Order: sequence, then C-alpha cells, then structure tokens
Amino acid sequence: MVEAEPFQCLMLGLPKAGKTTFLAALWHVLKSGEIPGSLLMGPREGDQEYLNQIADQWSKCEELDRTPGSGHMGVTILLRDEDQGSVVRMSIPDMSGEIYASQWEHRGCDAEFADLVTRAGGCLAFVHAGTLTPTAWIADAQALYDEWVGEEGEEEEEVEPKEAEPEGGVSDSASSGNPWVAKDAPTQVQMVEVLQFLAELAGRRLRLALVVSAWDLVGDGLSPDGWVARDLPLLWQFLQTNPDLFEVVYMGVSAQGGKRSDTTLLDHDIASHRIKVVAPGVESNDITHPIRWLMSPAESE
Repeated sequence: MVEAEPFQCLMLGLPKAGKTTFLAALWHVLKSGEIPGSLLMGPREGDQEYLNQIADQWSKCEELDRTPGSGHMGVTILLRDEDQGSVVRMSIPDMSGEIYASQWEHRGCDAEFADLVTRAGGCLAFVHAGTLTPTAWIADAQALYDEWVGEEGEEEEEVEPKEAEPEGGVSDSASSGNPWVAKDAPTQVQMVEVLQFLAELAGRRLRLALVVSAWDLVGDGLSPDGWVARDLPLLWQFLQTNPDLFEVVYMGVSAQGGKRSDTTLLDHDIASHRIKVVAPGVESNDITHPIRWLMSPAESE
C-alpha cells in the first residue's frame, strides 16, 4: 500500500455538540472492523490511550471523558482504504467546544488554531439536535408584546416622559433587565460566526461536512439538510449563499445510537450496529463515511 500525504481533518463545534462521542465511535469502528466497506485502522502511531479509553466507555454506554477545555486533545489516526489500496495519516485536533465558544465570545484565536486551519484538508462541523440554544424570532416577540400591551379597547395608562439617557451611559430601565451575554447567543448565530472565522483564516474554499449529531432525536422524516433549513435557517442560508467559501454536505449521525440510559443499546451483539449515519444517498452504520467524503475529490468550483 502507498502512504498518502497527511490529511488534516478539523473537528469543530460548540460545547456538547457531539464531537467526543463521534470520535469514540469512530475509533471503535476502526479497531473492530465490524462494518464492511468502512475505512480501517492502519498501523498504530503514537499514544492511543485517550482514544482507547473513550471507545471503551462508548461501547459500555458510559459517560465519556470530555476533551479538556484548557487546550487541544489532538490525535493522529492511520486509516486504510482497501478500495483505493492506500493508507492515509489523518490528524484530528479534537478541540474542545469551549475553545470555539471562546472564539465567538472574545473575537479571536491563537496562532496554533490559525495554523491548523491553513493546513486543514476538510472540516467536520457538529451541531447537536438536542442541545440547541434557540433563536428568539421577531414575530414571536411581537406577539408577546401585543399580549402584554393588553386587550383592545383597554384604556392606556398615562406614561410620564423619561429623563434623557446620559451620553454613553445606560438608562435605569435598560439596566434593570438581564444583560446580553455572548455565550448565551443562539447556536446558529455562534456557528455562523465561527465558520466566518474559519473561512477568513483559510483564505480558500473548504470542504465541510455539517454533522447533525444525536440524529435519533429528530425522527420526523426530515433529511439532514431539511432539518438544518428548518431549525437553523440562518446557518443554512449562510452556507447556501457562500458556495465560494464552502463545499458542504449535510449528514445526520447518531454515534451512540440513542440515549445512554437506554439499556437496549447494550443488546446489540455488534456494538457498531448502534450507529446510524444518514447522508445524501446513504443510510448505514459506517461512521467513517463523513471522513471518506472529506477525503474524496472535491467538486469543481
């Protein structure tokens, strides 16, 4: 087999987006070879203790040890593609969601992350179907305001004029409400900004697999791109209108197969069969499919 150039795959997503569960299931599939036609694990390289630990916890449906929020938990995996007769060295900086949240909140990143982006051959971007911070819609706010104002015909109370707000200051009425906190912004707002950072740092078109994790929670007949268009319309519109920045595919992945509390998950004789992957033209247990897509030849721009 011929060893290809290292392929850098950048995993990104906010906290609790499903990155670690995906990585644990991926390592189990690579080691076990339980899924016919999937990518296989090549010769081992470096310390695999972290991967072995989370894969073992995954197989037992236990709580996973999360990526430390203080830095990077990079791993290198050698993958064998028997169809192509090649071995690919894939570097996956499994960066904690807190790092991406901090980029949104503090408007910057370190040089190490910028270097990772410039070398990335593709990106796995995760959003979790069950942990979204919802968006407050203008129509909903208007309806709430109309209800608050009162019923039609109700006599309006006389309102005394407010004192002018001092220049550069905040009025008493404004300060009495809850202040806006960047980390509490809607998921889709933060993800769009993170992807904009990514595009600016890369300076070129990137391949992006947008993974909707915990896909088993959706269950309403939607395709992954249909779910993103419905539940994260700002993110969907951003990706649809920027084909010069991203070549994107939408995938639904249930890496655990259900809630860890569901004891029936342990009834599978083959643990990899718990995994569900939905992509254009694909429904399988092969969690290596998103990576295979990223490493496939890019479409013409």
